[in-house]
Amino acid sequence: MMAGFAAAQAIGNASRRRQAAEMAQPRWVPIDHGTVAVSNFGFYLHSPTGIHAWNWHSIHMASLVGPGQLSIDGVSENGPIKWILHSDWAELVFMLWASVCNPTHPQMTDRTWLPQDWMTKAMVHAMSNQGYPTHFAFQEVVRELR
Repeated sequence: MMAGFAAAQAIGNASRRRQAAEMAQPRWVPIDHGTVAVSNFGFYLHSPTGIHAWNWHSIHMASLVGPGQLSIDGVSENGPIKWILHSDWAELVFMLWASVCNPTHPQMTDRTWLPQDWMTKAMVHAMSNQGYPTHFAFQEVVRELR
């Protein structure tokens, strides 16, 4: 009877350890959705909860982690944050942030982060839509990339 009890307890402990290990794994959880507007001074997240402005200097570190996915470490009004911005314009946000705050960022200097057709798409979009940055920082950064 003691052996059966010990075996059942060992199985229960193993199950709880496995559950605890799974729960301790970092997860990316969507916290909001909306649109992104980019300017020379930062970017703005428009969501059902409001407009959230981010100036370039509030972001301490950024890196592209996939197509249209920008990992951001920074400081918000509520303290430190670590987000992944998933947007068609994540590369533009990164490019403008890096040109202002970290021009020697490895993804900026070697340009392997930039999808092959991204520059063409960005230029076509910028020229055909009034709401996108068509001058100043965008044109300057594009000129540097050529």
